[in-house]
Amino acid sequence: MLLAILSIGGILGTLGRYYLSRTIQNAGLIQRVFGYHFPLGIFCVNILGCFFAGIVYALEEIEPYPLVLFLFTGILGAFTTFSTYILETMGLFLEGRRDLAIANLLLTLFLSIIAATLGIYVANLF
Repeated sequence: MLLAILSIGGILGTLGRYYLSRTIQNAGLIQRVFGYHFPLGIFCVNILGCFFAGIVYALEEIEPYPLVLFLFTGILGAFTTFSTYILETMGLFLEGRRDLAIANLLLTLFLSIIAATLGIYVANLF
């Protein structure tokens, strides 16, 4: 049953990500204001994902677990993983573990850029 809940949430999150990023990216006004080189669609998806992750996080103690699993892991997990990254970092800040929060922010950011660069390099070897 939990796999079905996660799967349905994942489908909805994936479709939401695709629809919003395509719709936002194709909006003439936004492109005229911000230009065509900034990935505004995914930027907006990540910001919205963080907003909704905050709501789900706040409801976690109130709502039944399967609903939180459906919303957070299913929908938001497919919608954006950036929201999870931010919530985990915020959790560290709220626990007073600022050093770990800052380390998570910086290491994830810089190592992700290095890993993506390395991945492109390796792919170009073939």
